[in-house]
Amino acid sequence: MADGKYLVINPATGLIERIDAIATSNDSPDHLIKTDANGKIAESFMPAGIGSEIKNMPATETMSAPVIVNVFYDVDVVKARKADASMGGKQAVGYVITAVSSAGDTAEVRFDGIISGFSELTPGATYFLSEDTAGQITDTPPSTTGSYIQRIGVALSANQLLFEPKSPIKL
Repeated sequence: MADGKYLVINPATGLIERIDAIATSNDSPDHLIKTDANGKIAESFMPAGIGSEIKNMPATETMSAPVIVNVFYDVDVVKARKADASMGGKQAVGYVITAVSSAGDTAEVRFDGIISGFSELTPGATYFLSEDTAGQITDTPPSTTGSYIQRIGVALSANQLLFEPKSPIKL
């Protein structure tokens, strides 16, 4: 059913009951799974090792999504910040697909996969970490002396990028 509600027979009573399917895992058994608008099952239902590698960590700044991020240690805490090709030490290692409202909020950082949510990408084009806008990508590699060229991935469509970051090279 489109609204995520289903009819089932309660084995204890023998009566027909209407139940809700769940869209994300709550780690309890005996639930029907509701797919998203694209007919896909949420990664939270999958066992470890299946789907994108994800780690939750505090963000050091607000982030619109999607955004390319750098992960670093700050006083023994792993944190996320926008990756930046204009300076060393801020190379891209992951991405965030859910906006972060303010510094200190949790960022759900993904380390592989396909990033959706872009607009106007050129399918087949290679994209690099931007030296002009932290956390963003560009199809023009950086050219300023002292900046870093870091390939981020290839556009699969106008709004999807295959995330495959390479090691940065200093200009």
